[in-house]
Amino acid sequence: MNEPSINEKPLSRDSISVVVCTYKRADKLPHCLNKLLAMNGADGLRWEIVCVDSNTTSESRQIIEEFARSSPIPIRYVFEPDPRLSLARNAGLRHASGDILAFTDDDCLVDPNWLVTIWKEFRADDSLAILAGRLELHNPDDLPICIRTFRDRIPIGPTSFFSLSGTSNMAFRRRVVDAIGGFDPEFGPGASLLAAEDSDFVYRALKVGLTAIYSPDVLIFHDHGRRTMAERRKVERAYVISRGAFYLKHILTWDSQVMRLAYWESNRLAKQVLLKPDPEEARVDAARLLGYLLKGAFLYLWVQTRRVAGGSSSNHELDLPVKSGRPAVHSR
Repeated sequence: MNEPSINEKPLSRDSISVVVCTYKRADKLPHCLNKLLAMNGADGLRWEIVCVDSNTTSESRQIIEEFARSSPIPIRYVFEPDPRLSLARNAGLRHASGDILAFTDDDCLVDPNWLVTIWKEFRADDSLAILAGRLELHNPDDLPICIRTFRDRIPIGPTSFFSLSGTSNMAFRRRVVDAIGGFDPEFGPGASLLAAEDSDFVYRALKVGLTAIYSPDVLIFHDHGRRTMAERRKVERAYVISRGAFYLKHILTWDSQVMRLAYWESNRLAKQVLLKPDPEEARVDAARLLGYLLKGAFLYLWVQTRRVAGGSSSNHELDLPVKSGRPAVHSR
């Protein structure tokens, strides 16, 4: 399927492609796009928007095409027939023209200086490969989840990537994809392993020696709409199960750093359950989380067994192969 755009010319070096993945949020998508198009510009900054529609309704395509017809900024429509978010991310990587790839989601509203701040960060530091930013609540009635509110500038390392990065507000140079490939299609919303496609991506980049930074000045507001404890528990369940799967994925490659992370978390939870004189409710919560970690590990094994039984390679859906690579010497 051909995707409409205003300008088919490749963007210049150091230009930015903003990738927005959308799935069943036609009501929120116009707000997201309006905020993107209202951002402040800067002399020399060239950019485009790539909207990836994950097999939703024709309404989403109609909205994107209407914006593309009237926008002074190039807007591309990309249709991804598989609803997995990781595959939508990879489709965005394939169709983006910029040297810098900035990701956000259809329920996110960018700060007016979001793009300019990203551009300045990468221009100021040639060694910077990945930039993650702050994620604040848009609506104070929503639960304080799915946000990242640190106010300090923090280097992202192999023990902090879970809490400091996420593709709802993240940008990286194209050379990161050249080095490590795309997002793992078995991780993330819509996939068997529910989440952590972005954490896995960032960790693989750190593993080959690339530099990542969290900057609070790279600001987005998350309009996620979750307000009940059931919704909170659903998010928590997805995050912890996917983390258990992530642990096993890298433990099976004899990754000692991930072995330590898995041990620290599982040991802490086990002690809460068995040893500490915590209230009964806290012990029950710890047991539940430990169970989610174990479920994630078993799910990962099940996914790999299914692939082998089907005679498929581990990256059979990707035009952008997932590369783990051997660790290089870190520059930090």
